[in-house]
Amino acid sequence: MKRLLLGHGAKLQPHIVAQSHDVAGARQMLTKDAEEHMVEELAWAAAEAGCSEILQLALPRLDWPRAHSRWHWFLIQPVRGLGDNFGLPEPITLEQRLRCLEILLNHGIDVNVARRGETVLHFTAARGGIEHEEERTRFAALLLDRGARLDLRDELLKSTPLGWACRWGRKELVELFIKRGAPVDEPDAEPWATPLAWARKMKHAEIERHLQSLRFGP
Repeated sequence: MKRLLLGHGAKLQPHIVAQSHDVAGARQMLTKDAEEHMVEELAWAAAEAGCSEILQLALPRLDWPRAHSRWHWFLIQPVRGLGDNFGLPEPITLEQRLRCLEILLNHGIDVNVARRGETVLHFTAARGGIEHEEERTRFAALLLDRGARLDLRDELLKSTPLGWACRWGRKELVELFIKRGAPVDEPDAEPWATPLAWARKMKHAEIERHLQSLRFGP
């Protein structure tokens, strides 16, 4: 069917090539067309689909400053793709997606690049549809190992990554962030935007009790 469509003039789309892990197709596209928008789509879609081979082919062709906000879209893709296999016959593994995140960071992208103050660590806390919470925690641990900051606040919720984890009920992330140095009390936060306030507002009782015990003891 693919050959038939191409024979009648259909054009391959970069995100389809990346999501199907069509490395040969990606090489062909990069040889014929080096336009930035095509390379950009090919790279972020490869990061989403856990295809490190295509990501490594496309990424060197993008030379934006390493702290440019456009990189935020790329950094969230490996986490964004969790739970989606894009119709491939074999499951895309967690290790494949972690490898793509490592490639992006090794490219020199600032791990704390943000969009409206939201970093990839914020996104990791909020992303829904992740079946196994240990996958979320693996991503967060890698980001922290590579210098992700726990004190940055987004512009909308005025909250740190710990605040986001409390808001969305991510117990494992709450424990990880606190273990890595996130303060339970945030005296500089808006009263409604502290981790405890979010846990209480969103009725995550177990997290609320955990935070209370760290503040005041069992």
